[in-house]
Amino acid sequence: MAIDHVSFFIRKVHYSEYWGTNIRYASTTDFISRAITHICAPGFFLLMGMGLYLFAENRLSKGWSKHQIFKWFLKRGIVLILIQQFIENPAWILSVITSGLQNEALLPTVPGDDGSSLILVLSVLFSLGCSLILGSLCIYLKRFYWLVVALIIFIGSEFIILNSNPEIGYNGLLRVFVIAGKTGFFSVLYPIFPWFGITLIGMYIAKFARYKNNAFFVAGCICALVFIAIKLPSLGNENWLVSLSLVKYPPSVDFISLYLSIIFFILYFFKRFKVNISMLSVFGKVPLFFYILHIWIYSLIGLDFKFGTTVIPMYSIWLVSLIPLYWLSIWYLEFSKKKKETSFWRLL
Repeated sequence: MAIDHVSFFIRKVHYSEYWGTNIRYASTTDFISRAITHICAPGFFLLMGMGLYLFAENRLSKGWSKHQIFKWFLKRGIVLILIQQFIENPAWILSVITSGLQNEALLPTVPGDDGSSLILVLSVLFSLGCSLILGSLCIYLKRFYWLVVALIIFIGSEFIILNSNPEIGYNGLLRVFVIAGKTGFFSVLYPIFPWFGITLIGMYIAKFARYKNNAFFVAGCICALVFIAIKLPSLGNENWLVSLSLVKYPPSVDFISLYLSIIFFILYFFKRFKVNISMLSVFGKVPLFFYILHIWIYSLIGLDFKFGTTVIPMYSIWLVSLIPLYWLSIWYLEFSKKKKETSFWRLL
């Protein structure tokens, strides 16, 4: 994730794989740099779903009611949505308005763009917040329905996108829930439903993963088979780069199946071999703090790179920046541990 954001803020190159647009990368290096970061967004929603289920299970065992659990997640979901608009978005705006380049990679073609001024952007934290709230409502349903609803969402969203026109400015509700793009003064990168489906998958598999050692491996195999089945008809008709240039906004079924399979295999590897990488563990315990901190650090560093840079300096800055990010994350982790369980600081 940090690599992708260093690319945007400092290298001044960023790709946005919108539906209905021609997805092309300037080089194989650019494709790889972008592809390795694609596991992040589905990983956020999957792990959030797992965390939601495990938190709810733990609190129910301590005597919390489902209503109390819903209120807890409702509060956190609203915090995520507000942080998106008032803390995160200004960092992206600062980078765009101070860039010395008229770079189409920073300002890509967006479905439905009519040239009107952009005021509101709904991105990953917005969708995470909404998915958290919806997921907490689903604890009132039986677990089986989580999987059913997720599959309906994936198939329904794909059907709607395949039958949509990128030239049309769809109404606000369709944008917010299904069709990524721009309508009037606001733009939606992460419509709620497709990403919420991944949250439901996380909720569903959490219990299996807790008690069955091969749960992640089986889930990874299923997702990989779905991806192969989707891509099998086009084998031989397009090169590998084209085959793997997948739609992320909103996530297509092949995007979801490919990257979920990779995530599940990584989780299986970490669990099977009891892998514990200290730096990843620290970042994982304060994910929102790390997210906002690295966004603003890179945005401010980017002020000295108005005309961008090349790949090698980009990766060098990314690697070096992990050191202060690590120590600041440790500080915040210790700080938050001293706060009450219901404290605002624990929400981060």
